[in-house]
Amino acid sequence: MNFLGGVISAISEAAAQYNPEPPPPRSHFSNIEANESEEVRQFRRLFTQLAGDDMEVSASELMNILNKVVTRRE
Repeated sequence: MNFLGGVISAISEAAAQYNPEPPPPRSHFSNIEANESEEVRQFRRLFTQLAGDDMEVSASELMNILNKVVTRRE
């Protein structure tokens, strides 16, 4: 029981001292797009076409997207 109390105490101490880093500043989407390569723009267009309105893809859909991107690079 003493060992378990020590572990709980150590975890509690570590949690009390935890100080997370602030998140990086958010970039406006238009700034991000302005700095993208043509390849990245093509990937975004392809992803948007295949993902649809919900912008979600399944694992197999993502694999198809990535295969198309890789095929275009070769």
